[in-house]
Amino acid sequence: MRSFFLAMGIGAMCVAAYAGCGLTTEGELADSGPTSTSTTTSTGTGMMDAGLQCMTADDCPPNSDCTTWACTEGACIVTVAPDDTPVATGAVQGDCKKNVCKDGKPSVLPDDTDLVPDNDPCTQEMCNGGVKQAGPAPDGTACGDTGQLACVAGLCQGCAQNPANCNAPTDCQSVDCPVNTCEYTVLDGKVLADPDQTDCVKVVCDAQGNQATVGDTTETPPQMGDICKKEICDASGNVAQMNDAEGQDCGNPMGMCYNEPACASGTCAQQPKMAGVKISDNGVLGDCQATVCDGMGGMTDGPDNMDKPPDSDTTDCIVPTCVNGVPDLDATKNKGDTCTAEPSGRCCGSNCCANAMNGVSNYCDANDMCCPSNRACNGVCCTNGTASCVNNACCETGVACNNVCCMNSTASCHNNACCESAKVCNNVCCPTNHDCEPGGNSPCCPSSQRCPNGSCCPNGQTCNAGNQCN
Repeated sequence: MRSFFLAMGIGAMCVAAYAGCGLTTEGELADSGPTSTSTTTSTGTGMMDAGLQCMTADDCPPNSDCTTWACTEGACIVTVAPDDTPVATGAVQGDCKKNVCKDGKPSVLPDDTDLVPDNDPCTQEMCNGGVKQAGPAPDGTACGDTGQLACVAGLCQGCAQNPANCNAPTDCQSVDCPVNTCEYTVLDGKVLADPDQTDCVKVVCDAQGNQATVGDTTETPPQMGDICKKEICDASGNVAQMNDAEGQDCGNPMGMCYNEPACASGTCAQQPKMAGVKISDNGVLGDCQATVCDGMGGMTDGPDNMDKPPDSDTTDCIVPTCVNGVPDLDATKNKGDTCTAEPSGRCCGSNCCANAMNGVSNYCDANDMCCPSNRACNGVCCTNGTASCVNNACCETGVACNNVCCMNSTASCHNNACCESAKVCNNVCCPTNHDCEPGGNSPCCPSSQRCPNGSCCPNGQTCNAGNQCN
């Protein structure tokens, strides 16, 4: 049926580019003969896209049941079907109406000839002004499979619980005889025909038991091949175009500084890579530069901190590096890193310190100079080679008592305290410039009061050469 309607429509079409086959403002076909090939759209057609520039027919509006578009000499030309051209989409067989083209658009008009009997002799159907009407047949009207039954109040009686005795149902009905009356049920939605899985329509039974051509959204129409678009079937049975899935791959990148193109809102978006993305080495070893993206799809030179200058001496503590794309030939290893320029070496700034103790800062002084391990004290290098480390501080005298650094390197430790004079008399640390009598058991005596024979003059007296106090 659909192919029949289409054949009729094509045979009756006329091209709107010819004034003799245009539409008047009242929607009637005019006949003044062909004039020119330019497209003139009348208000009656609503075809306001006629005359659009195009490369192919794909650039023009989609075809419909009443219009066919073509691209002729760079302009969209529409062919409009004449009025009363049958339209298959949405047509319902037996609904007392007809679907036809009117003013270039599908229209539904009354058709009292569109009546399909329901195979039930106990009902009488007719079309009246495009409206289907039905009523009961006269009582006693013959019915049933063999005509041996009779109609009573619009129902076929006498089937004796055997539906086979009833009149055969239509393709959109089922019949039953639960007691003694033929009962017909409409099979609403039953698919009667769907030979083409790409035409967006199928023939089904409607709620009145009529055959109807309806849209089929489960079908997939032919694809136009537009990037990031796809054709679908809408509920009206027409082919519609929708955007493809967001983010779907849609081709090849425009260049090395573009990401893989992806669909975005129905277009194939080419997104440049971020500025600074490395593409390749620039061919110059160790210049801290590379070929990178400029953020706009192009390429330029940019920093590459991995392209370090070559290290000509791997034994020392100098390690050339890159800082923001600029070579730094004086960069040093971390403090405490090993170096082989000296035995058991550790880095202290740019210096490789020999025989350094393990650790981070116990062999480098504040100026990153090498410090012998015996002089290292809490990150400070003691100045005296005989110094000791007392309470995490350098004891430069090298003498400590009870964790206290003595002031003089000649001091001694007496009773857990520093004896700065290093003179102990009678178990007492003497002040500076004091001494003991021979044997060390006498009290401390100031040097000015000491006699040559070792005796000590009383306070306030001195000793002469004759060992006499005066």
